[in-house]
Amino acid sequence: LERGPVFAQQATAGSLIATAAQAAFGLAYCRLALRGWPSALSGGCVAFVGVAWPLQRSGWAQDALFPLAVAAILLALRGSPRIAGEPKTARHARWDLPARMTLMIGLVVGVTAVAPRLGPQASGVLAAFPFMGLILAAWSHHSTGPGAAQDVLRGMVVGLLSFAVFFYALSLALARSPLQFACGLAIVAALLTQAVV
Repeated sequence: LERGPVFAQQATAGSLIATAAQAAFGLAYCRLALRGWPSALSGGCVAFVGVAWPLQRSGWAQDALFPLAVAAILLALRGSPRIAGEPKTARHARWDLPARMTLMIGLVVGVTAVAPRLGPQASGVLAAFPFMGLILAAWSHHSTGPGAAQDVLRGMVVGLLSFAVFFYALSLALARSPLQFACGLAIVAALLTQAVV
């Protein structure tokens, strides 16, 4: 918002690209979960880049990127296996939560700092990299097992539908409305979507 409505509208394309890439991350991680969290995490990151990089170079508009993002979400939900069995009981160290919080804060501050140098679309992609999903999935996988990581990522992928609706609605509203009103409309659209999902 601080960079203005033109930057925001251009960034929506990057966010829709990243939505499809996040779905690919979730699918790859879930499919590789039995190989251990380092392999699953690496595979998820490769899948994210493998989807985001060509889409960012495609020059496609939001009208093409939105249905692509929705299709990627549905594919990820359909293609993600479920591991049967009970998760192991986790014992968390006192530093566990503060460490995860510190990682997230560092990543958010870092992305915010480099956004102006990357431009709107690349900023949208990077800002939507699944940092939180990555940290939560790997931590859950390590402490509780692969099934827990799959559950985390499946929940993230379901939530991506509202994320995609928000950014598509924002891109449409920014063309016709002031920034604050457009954001309000996009929030309402996302909340309605989440209520239905």
